[in-house]
Amino acid sequence: MPEQNRRSGDNGNSIWTKESILKYVDERFDTIKEQVKENDSHLKEFLCDKISTVKESISIAMSAADKATAKAETAMDKRLEGMNEFRNQMGDQQRTFLPRAEYNLGHTNVTDKMDNLEKRLDAIDNKKTGGNIVWAFVISGISFIGMVIGIIYVFTGR
Repeated sequence: MPEQNRRSGDNGNSIWTKESILKYVDERFDTIKEQVKENDSHLKEFLCDKISTVKESISIAMSAADKATAKAETAMDKRLEGMNEFRNQMGDQQRTFLPRAEYNLGHTNVTDKMDNLEKRLDAIDNKKTGGNIVWAFVISGISFIGMVIGIIYVFTGR
């Protein structure tokens, strides 16, 4: 062991004794103990600062998360309200649509009425055509009678 760490008796040449070793160990233990206490207090202070910083960070993060959640909930509520309104409009529109069976019935009625109108128009056209034929026969007959009278007039000389 180095000279400075030796515990000597009267002349400084003696070897370590049991008591001197115990005394030296106790002193070193007390010194180390004080250093540990000092380091321990610094470590505690350091850890307390870090813990408070982490707590503040977590608090800020939680606050931001709460705000974000509230905004997301508000946005989702608005979106769902819009979807529900659209769904209600579609339901209202569906209720106002004409059912297929009702359309087919109405379409059949309109088609039947159009067919009846066509038949009536054809009948009117046939009457006109028939009336025209009669007039054609009357005029042809009068012309024929006039021609016969004209031939008789030519042959008789009058």
